[in-house]
Amino acid sequence: MADAAWKRAPNATFGFVGGKLKAKCNKTLEWLLAKTVEEQKKLLLFSVSDGYKLRKAAAEKNAATDTEIRSRQVEKVRIKDSKRRAAVTKSVKQALKNLNKSADCFTTLSAEQRSFVDSLWENPDSQTGRLFHHTWEQEGADKTWMARNVSSDQVKDRGLNNTEHFILGH
Repeated sequence: MADAAWKRAPNATFGFVGGKLKAKCNKTLEWLLAKTVEEQKKLLLFSVSDGYKLRKAAAEKNAATDTEIRSRQVEKVRIKDSKRRAAVTKSVKQALKNLNKSADCFTTLSAEQRSFVDSLWENPDSQTGRLFHHTWEQEGADKTWMARNVSSDQVKDRGLNNTEHFILGH
């Protein structure tokens, strides 16, 4: 019976077809036709207004649920991204501290990024004038810092094994 109703009205919603089937099965229309015209009008007006209220309440509830789900997904992605960035930052700092150019954190670099790291390792002064940027998380939002390399200098303290430090102007 549902298949026949669906073929007659392929553009009808499931709720519409379901309502028609329920009315046919439980003899709602026959019950309604047994009422007087005044009672029929009253019942139909109530049904229409009540149905509208129920549909509107369901739509608002679904919209609120969707908004909450979206905000939770955004928060999960932000947390996951901040953890990934923290792990990358830690591995890069460790590789730079140990002066290890073949560390795991550098193996996934593209050819352009790899050539940048190689040129930085071989001649830090070659990066003078280059624009650097760094992104981090602060109070639930991403912050970006940008600066231009003015010059470089070797630092022999702080346990950093004579690493190059860049003097940045921003």
